[in-house]
Amino acid sequence: MNVFLTFDYEIFFGKNTGSITKCMLEPTIRLIEISKKHGVNFTYFVDAGFLCQLKKNIEKYPNLKRDY
Repeated sequence: MNVFLTFDYEIFFGKNTGSITKCMLEPTIRLIEISKKHGVNFTYFVDAGFLCQLKKNIEKYPNLKRDY
């Protein structure tokens, strides 16, 4: 039997969104730790809308360039 879990996040698409660290990086690091412990593989996909929002806001917020 195969089990597929999907996770989503919301960031930069409106007011009161979370930070990249809290919404993406910390949960991803935790999932990696869990996967290593249990011998489970994950596949990660990057949201194209997220990348577009980063690019759109780089000039206003130069620190986003690293994330982009």
